[in-house]
Amino acid sequence: MNLIEALLLGIVEGVTEFLPVSSTGHLTIAEGLLGLPVDDPGITAFTAIIQVGAIAAVIIYFRSDIGRLAGAWFRGLVSGQAREAPDYRFAWYVILGSIPIGIVGFLAQGLISGPLRNMWVVVVVALVGWAR
Repeated sequence: MNLIEALLLGIVEGVTEFLPVSSTGHLTIAEGLLGLPVDDPGITAFTAIIQVGAIAAVIIYFRSDIGRLAGAWFRGLVSGQAREAPDYRFAWYVILGSIPIGIVGFLAQGLISGPLRNMWVVVVVALVGWAR
């Protein structure tokens, strides 16, 4: 991968991360259109690294909300009165809502990094199928 390809993939990630579309799917399509082997471990690693940057940006942007919810959650663990706060319940909703995708990702990691990484699967199933 050269610098121009890396810049183009960075732009695709930056634009699609905050839209209600699959940034990973669009990155995979862009990699395929650039002629990059989407199943190559180096390309997969690059995709993961640029997505870490987008995730870091989200964490920085929402740092006050994350801190408020984390504080409410920790206070609620030791104080009955703090458990009445809406932020305490909301923090639990975020935690509980994250568990299913974590379990699916862990159990299906071989499938996700193997056959589901194929560009046709991404285009037809992930983008077109889920958009219906």
